[in-house]
Amino acid sequence: MKISTISVTSPAMQETGPRPPLTGLSERNAESLELFRRRSILACEGVVSLKEIVRPKAPLTAYAVRPLQRVPNIYHCRPASYQPVSFDVVSSILEGVRATPGSTKLNYFRGYIDGREDYRVAERFLDEDLSPTKISSTIAALMSPNSATFGLRPGLIVNGGLQWSNPAQERLAREACRLAETHKGFFTLDLTLFIGAYGATPFGAHIDDASHRTVLFNLGPNPKEFRVWPRDEVERQFGRVRNIYDIETIEAAGESYALRPGDAFVLPSTDFHIGINHDVSTTVALVIDEVGEGVLTERELSAHRSEIDRRGKEHVLVGETISSLSMMARLRYLSNPHLRYPPTQRSSILTDLRRKSRLKLIPPFVPRTYRLGAGEMLFSRGRHRQLYT
Repeated sequence: MKISTISVTSPAMQETGPRPPLTGLSERNAESLELFRRRSILACEGVVSLKEIVRPKAPLTAYAVRPLQRVPNIYHCRPASYQPVSFDVVSSILEGVRATPGSTKLNYFRGYIDGREDYRVAERFLDEDLSPTKISSTIAALMSPNSATFGLRPGLIVNGGLQWSNPAQERLAREACRLAETHKGFFTLDLTLFIGAYGATPFGAHIDDASHRTVLFNLGPNPKEFRVWPRDEVERQFGRVRNIYDIETIEAAGESYALRPGDAFVLPSTDFHIGINHDVSTTVALVIDEVGEGVLTERELSAHRSEIDRRGKEHVLVGETISSLSMMARLRYLSNPHLRYPPTQRSSILTDLRRKSRLKLIPPFVPRTYRLGAGEMLFSRGRHRQLYT
């Protein structure tokens, strides 16, 4: 299977000499990518926010947020230009995890050694120097293909990354606000980290939730490969499955993409895909989840679950409609601009509120209120507090 290295560059970023051919691509993909190249639509010098990556201004034939026309695309970002994530963000997430008490935080980690799951990887890794100046060298030293610390092909996947880092939340909150200006439908954002030299994704070729739109940023230091297969062709062979562990058994013709350090990759979530780290690299996945009314209602109930269990039928939410619960969920997310989780470190702002308290509004983190019964429900940074008039 041939690997194509494809980048979108402006004239200032183009290398001299003839342009390499587009290989290993379907005709439709090749046409789309050639259009990007000619017009330099997404050259990083011209990219000012995430919305330029997720919903470009120019009319495109296919893109991540168009569910009927999604195809994988690669964009190149030089380190000196726009990049919404960096090793500083990775460091702040991992140091935030380490500073959080308790062991339940490890539920968000999946460690691997030679393809087998091993939770000790996370525990040992968090004991290392994860500071901003050392994080990249720590990863390169510990997570190499034949690591003296962990053994053969170590890997680490960190889910729910944004909840551990206030700096990451502040950076992505601004991006989310810009994205919301043009993106139709309600969405949440989160970050997932893929670290190491684990070879192919341990859970095989898979499809993501249909509501997900994912953009991956390869921070390096080495390239990362992605392979993609059309879902309809795979399902004709295997039926309606979500994972295929032995990718060599897939008969459908797939496509391969090589992500160099600095490349961004728009993942076709509902096609079968797999990431492959032949050598150590760190990839940050920005997951845009287009949430519907059912999910919003479920999440809002979950946020009040312990209070409902404690107060039973006396709880103010008993008897509320699905519509009101969904609206409260929207206000909760808007108070922490579209970010999937509130920060792990709880602020005392809600617990210390008094009747005459004044809240200082610091955009984009603006509290929201919802009239409920004899009072209001206040939402701030994704958390809530019931207020009585």
